[in-house]
Amino acid sequence: MNDSSILVIGDEDAVIGFALLGVEGRAVHSEEEARQALDVAMSNRQLRIVLLTEDWASAMRETVDQLKATVLEPVLLEIPASRPVAQPTSLRELVQQALGIRLER
Repeated sequence: MNDSSILVIGDEDAVIGFALLGVEGRAVHSEEEARQALDVAMSNRQLRIVLLTEDWASAMRETVDQLKATVLEPVLLEIPASRPVAQPTSLRELVQQALGIRLER
């Protein structure tokens, strides 16, 4: 890692996109790789900002929330993934899909 003050952790598309802007990154393909990259990044005193794509942040929600609450620097920020993360389906939508009944508010 060079002396860049920003690092992005995410899928290859996100890392390549930020690389075009001169931001160093680490492409990860598993939760284990994402955790290792995050551990290394958060212990790097040269970094000021760590950008983590929302898909990997969601996979490590407890760890990410704990780091955000306890570590002042580098700042950990979530950014949109290059592919949309599926939004949780509401109970209302599940009932409608299962029973074909539309529930009114």
